[in-house]
Amino acid sequence: MDTNIQKYMKELSSKSCNTQSDLSLLNNPNLEAERATAQFIQLLVDQSKLMSAVTNLTVSHCKGEIPRLDSCDLGAAGACAGDCSPNFTIEDTYLTYDLVKYVASTSWDQDMLDCNKYGTAIKDVQMDMLMTSMRNAMEVAAIMGDEDLPTGSGQSKLNNLLGVNDGWLKKACACTPETQVIDALGAGPSAELFMNARKMLPTKYKVNRGQYKYIGGPTLSDWYAQSFSNRITMGGDDVLRTGQAGSLWGNDFFEVPLWPEQLPYGGSGEVSHILFTPLSNLAVVHQRKLDFKTEEIISCDRFVTYGYWRQDHLILDPDAVILIKNVDFCGTAYTGCVNSGSNDCYPGLASPC
Repeated sequence: MDTNIQKYMKELSSKSCNTQSDLSLLNNPNLEAERATAQFIQLLVDQSKLMSAVTNLTVSHCKGEIPRLDSCDLGAAGACAGDCSPNFTIEDTYLTYDLVKYVASTSWDQDMLDCNKYGTAIKDVQMDMLMTSMRNAMEVAAIMGDEDLPTGSGQSKLNNLLGVNDGWLKKACACTPETQVIDALGAGPSAELFMNARKMLPTKYKVNRGQYKYIGGPTLSDWYAQSFSNRITMGGDDVLRTGQAGSLWGNDFFEVPLWPEQLPYGGSGEVSHILFTPLSNLAVVHQRKLDFKTEEIISCDRFVTYGYWRQDHLILDPDAVILIKNVDFCGTAYTGCVNSGSNDCYPGLASPC
């Protein structure tokens, strides 16, 4: 201990009314206040809002099937209308999952361990930050994954994250029935656009229409809040004060911070896609096994921690999705009308727009 500090402590002891005063650093942490009150500011933000809101399935095997049961049969008929009772046929289909392995890592050198103000607890801090980074990466991959992207040692980290598996947007673009896709063609959002999404739902799903949400990025909810604030009403004043506009046509906007809003369109335009579906219809499949491994690289005087996990992304029922694509938030408001969705079991019962 520095001789000046020892001298100072002896002087304090001599002036104290209690000659038994314990001035050790351990029992009097205020004597080492800077270390005792060490705090840090973590600038890494957890943005994985969507992952915790959708259906999460945990499995043991890397590949498997999830059965789906449905029926389009009417299970009843007039008792005197025929000779046989009507059949109620159960149809079974399967969703397949194939978990893809991902890896994240963080590293620190011995100097960081020896010289940082947080002490050896920096190991716990880096583990917490690694977990936050992994959650963000899991959500980005689940939303934007596209196996058509090139991957490899010469590609960017983002390509090597997204290019190994298809995410919800890619699956929605590939699997949503054509009659349930609205192409805004670079137009801006409007109340008519979102009403059309409600109209396009097949009849069998309309009973649960209140569970549907407009899933998109922050600009989507900002557009609605700004448009609603123009009303000279108490509601408009509330939006200006809170930034929250509530639901549109009875359905909420679900804001996803990591949702892509600058997708290339045409020559120089930027657009976004919007999903109209219950959050429970989106699923992420995880393997129970989660590995963390730390190695010491002696030649570099450095430690590296790796985290490994496996996941896949499913839309449980693509027929329950309305895809609104190519929406330009700076474009002219979308106008128009679409036909109401058909009754997928009984198309003759469809209603006109």
